[in-house]
Amino acid sequence: MKTESNKLGLFLTIAIIAVLFGGLATFALFPRTTTETVEVPVEVPGICDVSEVCEACETCEATPFTMLDDAVDELLFYLDDEDMLECDGEYNLDEVTVSKVYDEFKVKYLDDDEYLVTGSVKLNFKEDGEKRCRDTFDFKVLYEDGEDAEVTLI
Repeated sequence: MKTESNKLGLFLTIAIIAVLFGGLATFALFPRTTTETVEVPVEVPGICDVSEVCEACETCEATPFTMLDDAVDELLFYLDDEDMLECDGEYNLDEVTVSKVYDEFKVKYLDDDEYLVTGSVKLNFKEDGEKRCRDTFDFKVLYEDGEDAEVTLI
């Protein structure tokens, strides 16, 4: 009986030592580290918003994506002005949302003060209580300094 309790005591002692040794070995092999994320603002010279005054570069150009956003806005105003917001009925501008702007768009510089944005957009038409209707519009928007934008449906 005494040998069984000695064996059990020896086994428990070895198990406790093994667990402690394993914990220390794990801590030694895989020490705890803390990381800190620091965000640093970075200025990119040469890319400026059209509406901002840019001091970092001589000529400020909008990015193609801001040009596309502006062209989609011009398209919506054009469709509203021409009463062309139709999809199974007539809609007001506040009942139309942009569902998707397709990635296949082009910005073509024609002159120093003139460029053309070509793209395609899917619009959602929805009145309160009515079924939603969608339609896709292919468009061109011609911009010229000092002039209103010219929108053409393709």
